[in-house]
Order: sequence, then C-alpha cells, then structure tokens
Amino acid sequence: MRTTVLAIILIVFSMTFIETTHATSYTKSGKISPLKMTYNDVLTILQKINKLLLSSSLKDDDLKCSLSFSDNQIQTDIKLSGDYSLDKIGKLPPIAYNLRYNCSRNTGPIEEVYLRFSDNYREFEIKGNDPDPIDALHSFILTEFGNYSTKLGGRNFRFIGGMLLYIIAFAILIFPTYPAFKLHWGCKTIFIILGISIIVSFFALPYDLWFPGFSIYSDSSSFIIRQSALISFIGVVLTLISIIGPLLLILLKLIRRSSEKSGTKLT
Repeated sequence: MRTTVLAIILIVFSMTFIETTHATSYTKSGKISPLKMTYNDVLTILQKINKLLLSSSLKDDDLKCSLSFSDNQIQTDIKLSGDYSLDKIGKLPPIAYNLRYNCSRNTGPIEEVYLRFSDNYREFEIKGNDPDPIDALHSFILTEFGNYSTKLGGRNFRFIGGMLLYIIAFAILIFPTYPAFKLHWGCKTIFIILGISIIVSFFALPYDLWFPGFSIYSDSSSFIIRQSALISFIGVVLTLISIIGPLLLILLKLIRRSSEKSGTKLT
C-alpha cells in the first residue's frame, strides 16, 4: 500500500515538474554590433517590444518592465509604464554607456525579455514557451537595433587601432638605432619621445569613451558631442599624419645623402 501511494506521489510530482519545465522551455539569445543611439531611438524600440508582448497575450496586467541607464558613474533606474516618452521618464544623463532592460510576465508565449548593452557586450535573451513569437521578436530586436550600428567603436575596433599605433610606435623607436642613419642625438631624442608618447597614450587617453561599444545621447546634444567618436578618429588620423609625414621626409633625405655618398643616384 505504501509503495502504491509513493508511486502515485512520484508520478504526480514528475508530471508537475515536466509541465513547469515546459512552461519556459524555449530560450533564444543574440548579440549586436556596436551602437550609437539617442534616448528617443532606444525608447521607441523598447515601446515596440512592449506592444509586441502585450499583443501576444490576452492578459496585460501582469507585465512588469524596468529600465536603467548609466554613464559609468551614476545609474538611473526607471519603472516603465504605458508611455515611454522622455517627458514622462524625466531627467537622464547627457551621455549613457550602459543599458539594462527587463520585461517579464507570468502568462503568455513570451515570458521574459532581457537586454544588457555596454561597451564590451550588447546581448539580449528571450524566454517563453512558444518558439514562433520568440523567433519573431528575436529578429525584430536584431533589425531595429542594427539600424543604429557603428563601425567606429567597440573593443575590437580599439584593439585593431591600438595594434596599428603600437606598430608605429615600435618603428619610431627602432628607427634611430639603425647604424645606416647617422642621426644627431637631438634627432634621436625626438624619435624616442614620439614613440614613448604613443605608447603612453594607450593608458592615458580615454579611448573607451572616444570609441565606445555602446553610447546613448540626448536629442538636444550638440553635433560635436554626438559625433565625438568620428571627430576623435579624424583627430587621431591627423595626428599620426603629422608625426609620420616629417619622419618620412627625414628618412628620404637620409637615404638620398647615403646614396650620394656611395655614388648611387636615386631615381
């Protein structure tokens, strides 16, 4: 008798566990390339996500959404309601580099949407029990945020740029050591200072703020603030040209002098 009762309890528990597990059995995640947006851009997309969640279920009273922005110093937490306009949300930091968004409910085919955007990662996750609306929302998020992707930002961009600067700095430091180029000590000092300055800039300059993987600007920001990454990139390129140009001229003059001394005429 006890064995029969125990078996029935185990069967009921197993069925309950299977149903509970099946309720949130489908999860889909994704990653997004570096982004540059305004607050209105972000809030417009989030409100569309909210409407999609509401339209996927008959009940809308159990939907709970939260949102937070951060400028790497101060975090602003927001409890979202039906209106996602800036007037209703209130004051936000002029520039934000982090975003957290979570929307969950107890019923419906989509039970949770989670977005986490920052400099190093821009990822999201959708949980529910129906693959079709989850796949549709997954494609929607990739498409909508993908419209604001930028090439001038992110960890990979800074890594490639840093490697190029490192190669240039290494070449500048090695150049004065070649015996073929008999440089004056003052000229050697200039080369060494330039090379060391480029290396120090890796740690001294805020490249993560100039070329962030994720940034949000207010719509009232000036052109210089909103295009700071592009302006910074142009400034870095012009700086490199101003450094490399004179050095190339010096190198050509030294090669020409060396050739003239050896009786070889350069064409």
